[in-house]
Amino acid sequence: MFRPKFPRQKISRLALLALPLLASGNANAVETTFRLINGQPVTPGTYTYVVNVTTNGAPCTGALVGPKTLITAAHCVPDGGTATFKVGSKTYTAKMKRSPIYNYPKSDHDVALGLVSEEIAGVPFVSIGGKAAANVGIQLLGYGCTKKPNPGEPPVSDGVLRIGATVITGFKDFDMVSRQANGAAICFGDSGGPALVKEGGKDFLLGITTKGNLADTNWSLRLDTDESKKFLNEFASQNGVKICGVNETCGGITPPPAPKCSLSANPNLAKKGETIVFSIQTEGQVTSASIDGSSVTFPSGSKSMVASSIGTFSAQGQVSGPGGSGSCSATYTVEDGTPPPQTPKCNLAAYPDSVLIGERVTLVMNSTNANQGTIDGFSVSVPEGKREIVGTTKGTFTALGRVSNANGVGSCTATYRVDDVINPDIPNFAVVPAFCGENVVTETKVAQVCIALVKKDSGISDLRLNQVVLVTYSDASKEVMPIMARKPRSKEAGEVRSKEDLFLYANAAMGGKYMVLDSRTAVLTKVDGSDQPTALEGRTLKGKYFLVEKLSPMNVTVAVP
Repeated sequence: MFRPKFPRQKISRLALLALPLLASGNANAVETTFRLINGQPVTPGTYTYVVNVTTNGAPCTGALVGPKTLITAAHCVPDGGTATFKVGSKTYTAKMKRSPIYNYPKSDHDVALGLVSEEIAGVPFVSIGGKAAANVGIQLLGYGCTKKPNPGEPPVSDGVLRIGATVITGFKDFDMVSRQANGAAICFGDSGGPALVKEGGKDFLLGITTKGNLADTNWSLRLDTDESKKFLNEFASQNGVKICGVNETCGGITPPPAPKCSLSANPNLAKKGETIVFSIQTEGQVTSASIDGSSVTFPSGSKSMVASSIGTFSAQGQVSGPGGSGSCSATYTVEDGTPPPQTPKCNLAAYPDSVLIGERVTLVMNSTNANQGTIDGFSVSVPEGKREIVGTTKGTFTALGRVSNANGVGSCTATYRVDDVINPDIPNFAVVPAFCGENVVTETKVAQVCIALVKKDSGISDLRLNQVVLVTYSDASKEVMPIMARKPRSKEAGEVRSKEDLFLYANAAMGGKYMVLDSRTAVLTKVDGSDQPTALEGRTLKGKYFLVEKLSPMNVTVAVP
């Protein structure tokens, strides 16, 4: 750790356990002859351009000499490596470049510059300047250890920035040597820190602290030599950056950008009496934040409110900081929390909606929010009720459904027709129910299934698809599946009824090696020795299962083609 520098003296590079040396050109800086080891603390808020530089876990000190330029000791950082440091609460990174003539111990030009990843605002930058000469007083600052550690003990820092004065006594290679009775003595953690000279009442960065003997003598890399000036100018030119005192005249503090915020309302659509939480997120340097005038924490803060008024509103967020102020808003809507009265509703359908005199019509009513229901004045169940009637008079009729609850009454209608013969006005190829029955599997919402005939003009021949399966759902929607083919089943011993497999066209084409018509299969049960169907079982186009245990004739006189 130690290496000889002068006869009978030992010096040490001071990167081990280095802590930040904060420095500034503030006129209130403490002029002192106390050592940095047990030295005099500076006034808080001064010397804010010096930062704690960390690389691979080893801390050193550096100074900000421009919006994107950091300077420190070369032995603190790897060439081309990355160093990190903080300004306030924000962390920055810098890509480091050692002096091209640093080659310890042959050439100890111990200085490095860092290109900061983004511009730094809100702090002053120290200007490089001054001329090193014997008997010139300089100031050293540091957060390093406060006393020389005992052998085998680690150095200890209390985290307080201290300042001390010393005097240049001579020069060695690229360094200036400083010493003064009871003067500043740098400790572990101060490498890369500034050596300041005051000219015209202003501090200038004359050198970079690199080593010391932990007693009374310090070595600082001079920045006023030709070698240092060449390194500084080439770095500024190659990276397009400003370095105070080299290619830029710096003064004052560059203000940071104005802070920003975003505000949200959760929920943004609420009922009267519900709680709405407003959340704010801030960006940049913020000193205060509020929502609708109430102070909140930052960068994340929130405020709750009970919605008391109906309408659309906008909550306002405000943030302030050194760079100015910013605002944000969130829109929310409050609705009446009282639910509207739930009046009853109904839907009425007739199955089938066209019959001959003497045939049955089933009226089915579905309702919501109803306590009671009637069809044509007869009480029925809710939410689903039925009433069967027999057509006795030719004509078109309208059935009336009514439902009620404490909030009101609702009504619905269904129209059906009763004829003495098949209506000649039925268009060609109309589906005319011939045998119909109710589905006993009610959960599939299939209400009725019919074997129906296809009406045609007597002059039309070669009508192959002359029968269909007609499916009616409980919401009155219908499906038609033409019967493409039939295949009788063999009767088992003792059976008194015969069965057929019906192949029903299902309105689609299936791909594959061959194009195939999509189909459904149904099983038709008939009276033995007769074509009269009595039961039907299968699936609809939608794949809904149905089972009709009794098919009743509809007295249709349309001949099968």
